[in-house]
Amino acid sequence: MSVIWTLNLRHLQALIKVAEVQSVSAAADAANLTQPAITKAIAGIERKLSCKLFERMSDGMQPTESATILIRRVTRALDYISNNKVSLTQVRALIELAEAGSYKLAQVRTGLAASALHRSVNDLSAILGYNLVKKVGNRIILSGQGKKYYSRCKLAKTELETGALEVQGHQGRWAGVIRVGAMPLSRAKLLPAAVSAFHKMHPEVRVSIMEGSRAELYDHLCNGDLDFLLGALRSEAEAGPVEQELLFYDKPVIVVRKNHPLAGKKNLTEADYAQYPWIVSGVGTPIRKLWAGLFSEGNLPQTPVECGSIMTIRELLLEGDFLSLVSKDQLRAELELDWVSILDVPGLSEQRPIGITTRDDWFPSPIQTDFIHLLRGSLDK
Repeated sequence: MSVIWTLNLRHLQALIKVAEVQSVSAAADAANLTQPAITKAIAGIERKLSCKLFERMSDGMQPTESATILIRRVTRALDYISNNKVSLTQVRALIELAEAGSYKLAQVRTGLAASALHRSVNDLSAILGYNLVKKVGNRIILSGQGKKYYSRCKLAKTELETGALEVQGHQGRWAGVIRVGAMPLSRAKLLPAAVSAFHKMHPEVRVSIMEGSRAELYDHLCNGDLDFLLGALRSEAEAGPVEQELLFYDKPVIVVRKNHPLAGKKNLTEADYAQYPWIVSGVGTPIRKLWAGLFSEGNLPQTPVECGSIMTIRELLLEGDFLSLVSKDQLRAELELDWVSILDVPGLSEQRPIGITTRDDWFPSPIQTDFIHLLRGSLDK
């Protein structure tokens, strides 16, 4: 179980107040707690996170750097939770129910009684003033408002976990995980180079890579399951509530198998490449839009296969007369082995922006910042 579930939001709020007024007695009055209760609460947080939060000085309680780091994350978590009556027990219950799909499975995941989880979710609904879940047949699903609050709870959890890791890192004990959502192009060269360099810099920190299209990864980013996405950027109108950082422009090429009828021919035109079947990614993706731009209106060729997997695309290219529009980096090894060829199409200038996508309110930790710097730096190699 994560250490954050052993914490108490009221105690964390008291921590913020003590740092603000630099006095346990003044904080006790403001938080409606006794001085011994606040002293015990702070000692409990220090014990659980293995850190010292205050220096007892003659002029009051001076927060340590660990306290400052933790308070920044706690404040962000409380903003997501947005109600000072909510407890972490209730936050955890909602998250576990949403991810397990039933109280029974949530009990198996957590070891907590299903009745206790049910009570916590009901109490949370009462505090918020709306139903978080609804029953559909034999299933329990989140309501529309429940989905939104679940996302806020996930982000609060992420902030608290990051805070605990930052406190640990401040003491020279970095740990945790960098969680990357990798779209197809990023997996070819850019991401592996950054991961390799990051492992040398922080061997104690894991890197978890979730592969998929932007559509598959986007909700995981918004819920805090991923730190950032790496791959093709979207237009401002399509992007959503995110920040996008351009790293470079990729210029896709048209590829075929080595002995394809078009391989080796010069100055190919639309009339040449429109007569063959194509493998393209799904509708709405940047590469699909670039592909459509290769043809005059009403002249789109057959697309018998929609696919974003470069491994599948490669095998299909080798087995037939298919064409595909891909990045050279994605088929670098196949090109070096002379398995596939790039068609000579003069004037082919379509390009797509590749970069980093983060939540618009994301505040990266030092190790996350290190990873981002390595991504930028890998462009020069």
